[in-house]
Amino acid sequence: MFLAWRLLTGRGRRGLLLICLLGVLLSVAGQVVVGGVMQGMIREVENGLRAYCPHLMLRSSVWTPEQLEALPEVRRASRGTAGMALVDGALCSYVASLPLAAWPEGERLALDDDCCVISATCAERLGEPLELVMRFGAGEADERRLRVVDVFHVPGRMKSPDVVCFGALPGPSVIGLELEPWGDADELAELITRRDASALLPALWDGNAGWLGVLAQLRASLSFLFAAGVLASAFCACALLMVGALQRRGSMAAYLAIGATPRALAAVYAWQALLLMAAAVPAGLLLGHGLLLGREGLARVFEFCGMGMYDAQALDMPLPAAMWPGLYAYAALTSCLALAFSVLPAALVALRSATPRALAGSAL
Repeated sequence: MFLAWRLLTGRGRRGLLLICLLGVLLSVAGQVVVGGVMQGMIREVENGLRAYCPHLMLRSSVWTPEQLEALPEVRRASRGTAGMALVDGALCSYVASLPLAAWPEGERLALDDDCCVISATCAERLGEPLELVMRFGAGEADERRLRVVDVFHVPGRMKSPDVVCFGALPGPSVIGLELEPWGDADELAELITRRDASALLPALWDGNAGWLGVLAQLRASLSFLFAAGVLASAFCACALLMVGALQRRGSMAAYLAIGATPRALAAVYAWQALLLMAAAVPAGLLLGHGLLLGREGLARVFEFCGMGMYDAQALDMPLPAAMWPGLYAYAALTSCLALAFSVLPAALVALRSATPRALAGSAL
């Protein structure tokens, strides 16, 4: 816009260019900060989902782990124990002998039966102990000493166990279910209780999984629309330059009139050509998404380009309709940013012009 103003009116000061550059820098910095915060939120929720593997626990006299493992939404089922124990005078919940494969440290720590991990809130409440003395009854025979090897944190979880032990502990028998990524805990719980009305389903599954999907698709949509806006705005930049320059004697004459050297002129045209070629990328992606590849094919393209598994999976999660106007407004703003970037070389050439009134006067 600065270049167009200078070409058409012959007026323009360095302060205006500095203001434009400052706006561009602030906008780019805002994009980076917002993207980083959103990525951090996704990572935090993702860590919460992975920190405790059994997404669902139940007590049932009808279902067996083998029967539950045969259900399509269940990846693994195992039998363990769960209950309440007295730890240093505080009543704490615990689970034992349930799989922790989704936790990176789980397989390594599962080698020792006298090890346990405790939640961050439990560690804070007990003063970050190195050893726990758990009492399950009144006698000393029901006492168990466990070494604390790690502390886990599950954000947003209202009911997470205080102590997770890899060995056997006394207590009521429970079945821990590790669900498939597409598994729906609510539907599975309804299926289980339909057959066994007495099945007790503690709410240990993290309800933030839906937020993970929304955040992932929001980030994927913003990233895609940002890239599409940046690349497609090259057409606007080219049209601005060509229409303004061809009003009299053609673009080359206009550029030479404002003092551009042949080398600078070649650089400007090369920059515009690269942007125009790159502008075909979002058009191809949109065409492939709508007609050729479909959601699954485009998801594979996203993964191949390194945008991440959750960005690809997010394509299958519909966004609320109210979000789309905001996303397109965001794309329009990023198009303005790209316009500023695409005309920046020519704007610098215009600043050095000895005859800035290239198009405002009657002669070039």
